[in-house]
Amino acid sequence: MPMPPRARRWRQAAQGLREVVAAFGPNVLGADGSLDRAAMRRRIFEDAEARHVLEGIVHPRVRAALHAACQTAASPYAIASIPLLAEVGGRRAYPGCAASW
Repeated sequence: MPMPPRARRWRQAAQGLREVVAAFGPNVLGADGSLDRAAMRRRIFEDAEARHVLEGIVHPRVRAALHAACQTAASPYAIASIPLLAEVGGRRAYPGCAASW
């Protein structure tokens, strides 16, 4: 029996969090075990290399999720709102992209 989409997203998110903890250590977790976004934000804005490591974990997952959503769109056209698309080289993944602002 295939896994429901919501369960699949939760599993992917959990794997992503494990990779973030493996890369940055357990100090990026809050007391409840979730990502301490404020601590992570401080770290990546102070350290460009840390930001690139985090982008390498997060961006492929976001691209895959957006790609899957576009593939299952009910119409022949879909809009993918992707901040930083041009800045981090993600536009290559969307060759039919007509414009980016």
